[in-house]
Amino acid sequence: MKRSFLAAAVALLLFACNTEKKEAEVSKNSDWYAQHLKGYVQTVEETTFTADSLGTIGEMDSCCISTETYDDKGYTTSSTKKNGKGTVTEEMNMSRYDKGQAKEIKTTKVGKPFSGFVIDVDSAGKYHGGKELDSAGNIT
Repeated sequence: MKRSFLAAAVALLLFACNTEKKEAEVSKNSDWYAQHLKGYVQTVEETTFTADSLGTIGEMDSCCISTETYDDKGYTTSSTKKNGKGTVTEEMNMSRYDKGQAKEIKTTKVGKPFSGFVIDVDSAGKYHGGKELDSAGNIT
């Protein structure tokens, strides 16, 4: 009885140690993959600084604090740019088809519509055509 219990415990231990936690397969066309991000990243914020000739970081650049937001498949859904004071200067929102291709992109600058794109894909999922939109949402 002890031997069978010991054998079962050893087998269970070996099985538990041999199983790996596998993360979901990341599509090679996802933004996570293209930007070399690991894990389930939801948001990335990037701030630029000026460096001197020795590489010492100085003041933050006044132009840019960029934030990218991703969906659960690793595709960018929005991008925001702020100035050094934290005021939003530009926003981009993107919707996607089921396989990750861009469907619609809308950009605003200083809170007002600026431009956009509506993109069509064919039945095979390949880009087929699109429309460029002006700030009023009209085709240009």
